[in-house]
Amino acid sequence: MRRKLIYGVGVNDAPYPTEPDKTVNGRTIHSRKCPYFVLWKGMLRRCYTSSVNENPTYIGCTVDKRWHSFMAFKTWMENQKQHVLWLEESDLPVKERKIKFQLDKDLLGNGKLYSPDTCVLIPSTLNSVLSHQRDSTKNLPLGVGWVESRLKYRAYIVIENKYRSLGYYENATLAHLAWQNAKCSNILRLLGEYEKQSYSDERVVIRFHDIVQYI
Repeated sequence: MRRKLIYGVGVNDAPYPTEPDKTVNGRTIHSRKCPYFVLWKGMLRRCYTSSVNENPTYIGCTVDKRWHSFMAFKTWMENQKQHVLWLEESDLPVKERKIKFQLDKDLLGNGKLYSPDTCVLIPSTLNSVLSHQRDSTKNLPLGVGWVESRLKYRAYIVIENKYRSLGYYENATLAHLAWQNAKCSNILRLLGEYEKQSYSDERVVIRFHDIVQYI
């Protein structure tokens, strides 16, 4: 029986059940889903469903036609140097995963296309380090907030979900400079740890060094 398209574009051409179920005493029991399929389906969902409206960062994002085929995507995954560790971690509860590889499309591409040429598997800590925090109540530079009680600008940074104050400054420019220095130091620290790993990718290292130059 021909399978229907996933989110209108994806072809599940796997020669095995990707979302297996079994019936026990008249009840449907959901078995473990194929981890490759879960990752592939999630990628399609972010680009081709209403979830795009819920997360504006995915507006205009598409998936390369080559990856409309599930098996083509799975083959690409199996050829990545991070594959074995990613697969091992996929068996663990999320809280027990140490590396937490993520499929990133932004670092090597323009941020709008998932493809074999623009995607790479990188640790979540390295992937999230490029996210920036901005004061939501003031039109201020990144990493800068206004503290009314002190009549000064505060520089701050969020590292691994923990808020860290970087001191108080007379103007927003100096506070932003403090944030820039802390941000670059944190990126280089994480990059140094990443380079030591067997799963590190030279393209990722080069790209991060480029990014640091422009923060």
